[in-house]
Amino acid sequence: MSGKAIIVLVAGVIVITCTVMFNIEAASTRIVKNFSDYYMRQTTQNMAQSGVNLGLAQIRKNRAWRAGFSNLALLDGVVDVKVYDTFFDTIKAVAVHSVAVTDFGSGQKRRDTSVAYLFWARKQYPVNVKALLTLNSKATVSGNATLDARDHDMDGNLLPGAGVPAVWSTGVNFVLQSNATKVGGTDLGVDYAPANPVPNAVTKLNQTPPAAGFPQTPDSVFGGMSETMDEGTLKAIAMSGYAGSQYVTDPQVLKYPLSGVTYVEMPTYSPKNEWSSADIPGSGLLVVHNSAHNAILKNASAKFKGLIIADDIVHIHGDIIGGLVAMTNNLSGNVIGNGGANILFSRESIVAATKFLDNNGMPNIIAWWE
Repeated sequence: MSGKAIIVLVAGVIVITCTVMFNIEAASTRIVKNFSDYYMRQTTQNMAQSGVNLGLAQIRKNRAWRAGFSNLALLDGVVDVKVYDTFFDTIKAVAVHSVAVTDFGSGQKRRDTSVAYLFWARKQYPVNVKALLTLNSKATVSGNATLDARDHDMDGNLLPGAGVPAVWSTGVNFVLQSNATKVGGTDLGVDYAPANPVPNAVTKLNQTPPAAGFPQTPDSVFGGMSETMDEGTLKAIAMSGYAGSQYVTDPQVLKYPLSGVTYVEMPTYSPKNEWSSADIPGSGLLVVHNSAHNAILKNASAKFKGLIIADDIVHIHGDIIGGLVAMTNNLSGNVIGNGGANILFSRESIVAATKFLDNNGMPNIIAWWE
């Protein structure tokens, strides 16, 4: 090999080696930078979340606390926490807004934000649930149904002397159309076993609505503003997904078993306003409602524990432990009928379905945004 060829070969090896080493060093630099960026991103995010948690700790001690924190040294940076009154959707809330900043004085400064929205509601038991069936209309019952408004625990075991009437209604009639239907309940601490004909003491008819009128919205079943239940609270909870809650406009997309607040907002026009052959396994608070007040829960079947609130209810089947409220003043059919139903009043089930509204006086986190 000539001297010139050797020189060319050596030069080529040097160029290739330098290129390889450069690429290795560049790749190493990128790896280090990616690791550093990831570390700072996670650190800053964790700091922002920690700021929210520090704010929550103060609010749990003092509901009126709004001071926040300014330039609070934390980990590798500082956190600013602002606490202020606001609205989440339509309900009154308190926002805990935390901003974390890390890596000061460099071109890699990182900023992250975390915000939690809190709300309080004072009532566990809905004040406008007056009976096993709370109605704003006359009603008839048919089919092989048992309505037992004596109190029961969540497993259906009888709790003597603590029940409610089977029916509380502004309507003047409650008629049994089937000899197979049995109705019982409690009046003034006295239990009446389900029977046919119905014991007169357990049907409260032609009742005077509350001063604010018979509930026309799901929130007003809890007493509305007079009980610090802002309109839109239940819908907002359902939309947040809190405790397994769901908000849908098409019941076919619901996930089972139901839990938390299940809010089904049906279309306002017929027949789309009707949820027929409804399958409702689960527990919690089930709302079937729309702005026209004509959403219909029809032919509902399954084992459900909790409270059902609907504009209109037709033909309940299966086992329900809790209570039902129908808000329309003109039911489109029988409340119970055309099949079997075993509906038991349970104060325990209703309280369990709504206890998150109180949370022992502590704030509920309705949403947490990063």
